[in-house]
Amino acid sequence: MVPALMNHSEVASGSTGMQLALGQAGGRADDVGGELVQKVKQLEDERKNLRKETKNHHQHIDQGINTLQERISELEQSFTGQSYPQGYKLSFPIRTNFMYGLVRRNIPEMYAFTVCMWLKAAESRIGTPFSYAVDKQPNELVLLQGVHKPAELLVNAKVAQLPLSFPPGTWQHVCVSWTLRDGVWKAYQGGKLKERGEGLSSWHPIRAGGVLVLGQEQ
Repeated sequence: MVPALMNHSEVASGSTGMQLALGQAGGRADDVGGELVQKVKQLEDERKNLRKETKNHHQHIDQGINTLQERISELEQSFTGQSYPQGYKLSFPIRTNFMYGLVRRNIPEMYAFTVCMWLKAAESRIGTPFSYAVDKQPNELVLLQGVHKPAELLVNAKVAQLPLSFPPGTWQHVCVSWTLRDGVWKAYQGGKLKERGEGLSSWHPIRAGGVLVLGQEQ
């Protein structure tokens, strides 16, 4: 059989149709490529904005911390230079065995404590800011400083020396803390950690029902 002759118009039409189809596929690829480029650019912009927001957030946090530190310094300076009204402070102008403050409150058993106070020494030592005594143990908890000696924290008669200084006539803000877990203690002055240690009456709870005295040993 003789193959039918191909109609040139059909071939041309078919070829044109194929070329048109290829042209449409190429256009679609270009569109997808453009969308991907735009998406990548959008993601890059979002990443830049995120970095900027993170940086601004960090700056905001730093600014807040600086503001708090400045406020703490202002408060410390204002307290240091303040003349306290009578009745607000306890004053022991001379050494006696009868001038002291007695805390009339039941003291519970304690496994940890933190004590903070403002102190102004008449001399270069603070004497005994507080002492807590229980049955058969007068030195259950004591903060003291003798003549020409460093300040000391006593727990169940065990001693830790504290690197605190008390220039005569100036208010000093001090804190001491202790926990029975490993007997860890810390000493602060002016809001700064001065020293820490451990092994101070480890696992010995401070017993309840004792007598707390301010300004005197027991």
